[in-house]
Amino acid sequence: DFINASEKSELLEISGTTDAEKDQIVTVWLATGKSYTSKVDAEGNWSVTVPAEDVAQLPEGSRVITAEVSDIAGNTAVAEHTITVDSVVPTVEIEIVSGTLNIDNAESEVIITFTEVPYGDNGEPLTAEEVKALLNISSSNVELSNLTTDDDKIWTATLTATQGTARENITISISQDSYYDQAGNAGADSSHDVTVDTQAPTITLNDIGDGNLSREEAGSLILKGTTTAEAGQTVTLTITDSNADGEPFVVTATVQEDGAYSVEVNISA
Repeated sequence: DFINASEKSELLEISGTTDAEKDQIVTVWLATGKSYTSKVDAEGNWSVTVPAEDVAQLPEGSRVITAEVSDIAGNTAVAEHTITVDSVVPTVEIEIVSGTLNIDNAESEVIITFTEVPYGDNGEPLTAEEVKALLNISSSNVELSNLTTDDDKIWTATLTATQGTARENITISISQDSYYDQAGNAGADSSHDVTVDTQAPTITLNDIGDGNLSREEAGSLILKGTTTAEAGQTVTLTITDSNADGEPFVVTATVQEDGAYSVEVNISA
């Protein structure tokens, strides 16, 4: 038996039966040290109602409720019942191990860690299929598979990005109140983001004059073009001399907000 967070703010009725005579007094003690009394009715039933403010004082953990009654002859009987007080809200953490999924690394491990075994509203522990159903994935461009667990609290899965996906920030989340602990406390929410970019950028290089450079033109050559790579990325340009055996001449340019890039080089030497 459990008393959860919502029940800890409500009245608590404790009842039982006895073969003691009618109108004998049953005394009930809680873990708070407080006691409550009830008279036995003609059928041997008794009950006490614990005020909500007293229920709220019950300490967390396993607690014993004790009931005691004496018959007219003075013989005493004692009964005990153990309850678990659990008003702690269960939480969960989602971790996507790789922060970015790209063409070469399109998979990541996902770790879902519950502080307590997650239960459904039917009072049963969640199956792998039900835990997977808790996960809200903001895009159809990733797929979650191979969800497994060894202890029903820590779950692992594989997240795979679809190839050809343009840059996108994707969130995996679990909603508040979508799962419970064994005591019936509704769980907290959690989320984690991952960046997916499995689409190779394109790049163009503008024509360079008429294809024939004078020494003066070669001394101040502007290489420019456009790309779909993000602003701030680096474009590497390699210039080779088809008539020489020297090392290639390598320069770099930075992609601007509009996708353009340019760099001035001197290849007259």
